[in-house]
Amino acid sequence: MGMFKSAQRFVSTTFDIGTEVVESVGQSVSMATTYVDNRAKAQKISDRQLVINSLTETLAPIREKLNTDEQYAALYAKLEAEFDK
Repeated sequence: MGMFKSAQRFVSTTFDIGTEVVESVGQSVSMATTYVDNRAKAQKISDRQLVINSLTETLAPIREKLNTDEQYAALYAKLEAEFDK
């Protein structure tokens, strides 16, 4: 009987350790997923802001010239019409 009890304890202990390892790996994967998701969200927000800022800096001088130079604005309107065809 002692041999069977020892074998049962060995198997039970082995499975208990295996279960703990699997649970630990699951928690680690969950933490990693959260980390990556949060970084992806942050990147999306900051990239959007950087692109908007860059585009604003590119377009601001054009808008200023359109508002102050009538010939430039007329030519711009003609070219814009060509692109809209």
